[in-house]
Amino acid sequence: MKIVSKDISVIAVFHPGKQPIPYRFKLENKEIQVDEILGTERVSFGNSSSIIYYCESNFPPDSSSECSYAKRYELKYHIGECRWTLYKI
Repeated sequence: MKIVSKDISVIAVFHPGKQPIPYRFKLENKEIQVDEILGTERVSFGNSSSIIYYCESNFPPDSSSECSYAKRYELKYHIGECRWTLYKI
């Protein structure tokens, strides 16, 4: 996996007292469904706290292939900034 660290728009489910659950995100005008969350990890860098989600999804076909393909990636939720990034892909 390589570090991308790209800001993205995410649809997530928030429950009181629990961490948010990503449901779908937009990447290059394509909506990607979060099919499976393989794990999570809470990390802190200085005063900044984040949650990293280890995910897997079926990505839609691109110009080089006609079939969708499964891919693992990491989403990061920056708690203090209420911001999502596609961290690694």
